[in-house]
Amino acid sequence: MRRVDGPAGVITDLRVLAVIPARGGSKGIPRKNLADLAGRPLIAWTIAAALASRYLDRVIVSTDDREIAEASVEHGAEVPFLRPASLATDSSPTVDVLLHAIRSLDSTFDIVVTLQPTSPLRTTGLIDSAIERLVASGATSCVSVKRLKADASWMYTLDGDGAYVPLLPSAREVARRQDARPVYVLDGSVYATQRSALELTRSVRPEPCVLVENTEASIDIDESVDLRVAHALLLPGSREA
Repeated sequence: MRRVDGPAGVITDLRVLAVIPARGGSKGIPRKNLADLAGRPLIAWTIAAALASRYLDRVIVSTDDREIAEASVEHGAEVPFLRPASLATDSSPTVDVLLHAIRSLDSTFDIVVTLQPTSPLRTTGLIDSAIERLVASGATSCVSVKRLKADASWMYTLDGDGAYVPLLPSAREVARRQDARPVYVLDGSVYATQRSALELTRSVRPEPCVLVENTEASIDIDESVDLRVAHALLLPGSREA
């Protein structure tokens, strides 16, 4: 077991499962989870970050694809089952994939950490910080977020005629960036959820949900250009290990 004492020693008596959902089909990038990224399959970056965690007891990949399963095992993850095709469609809810994984295992867990393979820049430190924040806060879930540079009063949407309107009409406009209030957006890197709440609410972020800020580079791999950007960011010297 790779764990050490967490904040106030509260994590060592909990069992933590990481689930990496990785279906075989994809639209933007064919065979996306196996796409080469700096010499490794895309999914390998998430597996490596998870395996280095101090708190994860098991790291499993849920996939319907045998080639993804073989690559995942090669890079150190467990693939204890193949996901049924009914849970590997474009519209398959992630929560159903997680619940299937939990019920397919021969052991129980207190916390489930969801790690999308499309976030290859996520660090082990972020994973551990999310777990620590979840447990220390007593919340039912913790999600990673990125801070936006803009204040909410600078954000706009379009009305039915295509004219822009303030996203928050009642927001007080901020003239200086230094005076801007913190605004955060989900970055999809880490979702840590109490298992009991996950099963009860069928949500990866049931309330109360706390946040952990991702201060490192972040990208969601959706198109080929995203792979090129991620490759550049993973070059030696471009970011901290």
